[in-house]
Amino acid sequence: MLARLRRELAADRAALDARAAELGRAAGRLNDEPWQAACAVALHAWYTCLETIIERSARALGEALPHGPSSHRDLLSLGMTEVPGLRPALIPERLGPDLEALLAFRHFFRHAYAVPLDPARLREHARRVDRIAAEVTAALGAFDSFLHAAVVAAGSE
Repeated sequence: MLARLRRELAADRAALDARAAELGRAAGRLNDEPWQAACAVALHAWYTCLETIIERSARALGEALPHGPSSHRDLLSLGMTEVPGLRPALIPERLGPDLEALLAFRHFFRHAYAVPLDPARLREHARRVDRIAAEVTAALGAFDSFLHAAVVAAGSE
């Protein structure tokens, strides 16, 4: 089960990196509306991919997933929290404010279909992802190392 989780998370991490690259390309062209849309889609996809990683990990490790109106915020909190005896935090808690801002953007993007995109806000969020992406990638790599050690200890690899 953990070896399978590692494979799935590797694909998710590759998708996260691809979305960050797309975001970088789109963020440099925010004067054009089509690029604004591309930037917004990439922001949405980057955060959704990170949330999928947290959810997939929690499910595979038998953790209860949050429900209700604050479930997305609670899921993010779950990913930033170590569960003693089960797993380390997937992402550093210090990234919480940036990730909460990206979660808020994703919520806006999903529900504000009739509101024009603001290039300045898109640029701000793109810079935010650019600023934290390497740290998120490193943290997820450390989590993969934790999973690898668990797989080896279980003799499953």
